[in-house]
Amino acid sequence: MSEGLSPPQASAMDGVALMAKMVDWALMYSGQGFAVFPLHGIASGRCTCGVAECDSAGKHPRWDADLLPLGLHSASKDERKIRTWWTRWPNANIAIATGLVSGVVVVDIDGPKGVDSMKMLQRRHGKLQPTRVHQTGKGAHLLYRVTRAAVKNQTGMVP
Repeated sequence: MSEGLSPPQASAMDGVALMAKMVDWALMYSGQGFAVFPLHGIASGRCTCGVAECDSAGKHPRWDADLLPLGLHSASKDERKIRTWWTRWPNANIAIATGLVSGVVVVDIDGPKGVDSMKMLQRRHGKLQPTRVHQTGKGAHLLYRVTRAAVKNQTGMVP
């Protein structure tokens, strides 16, 4: 994984630094070879999907028959598509499609149960190779390159 990943440059207006727009971040990721797609976000403490008790708030794909007909399978590296998506949903969260399309597989370690599972996995199979680690709200994502084999999405693999 490229260690040269850096955030888009912030712009300045009246001496106040402004955060880069979400589209800039999405384009940065696609420029690094990752296929991206928009997710719902959080507004006023609720998921933008409109479901009051959404159990995946801010973490599930947006859907549009014309713009995202296949949901996450519509992920793209194409600048025009990405700009179209974030013009429609400027505050959408950004997802990176994993697998061969982006050349990356992610191990998601969530909370104390995830940490315990990872420790057990490493006791059984040995230490994992060093890799890029991204902190999340509940734990971490370990990112590994994938070049040939298809890796299926699985959850709860280790108790």
